Amino acid sequence: MHLYGEAVRGNYEEAAVAALLIVLAGLVPVLTVVRVERSAG
Repeated sequence: MHLYGEAVRGNYEEAAVAALLIVLAGLVPVLTVVRVERSAG
């Protein structure tokens, strides 16, 4: 809930950076799986 708290307090810049990092961290395993499947296929 830290990210939500930052946004509520008006620290949108910090919250935006944190949100982007979370999204990027979530994309890493997805891209890895896609690459593995493409090379295996």
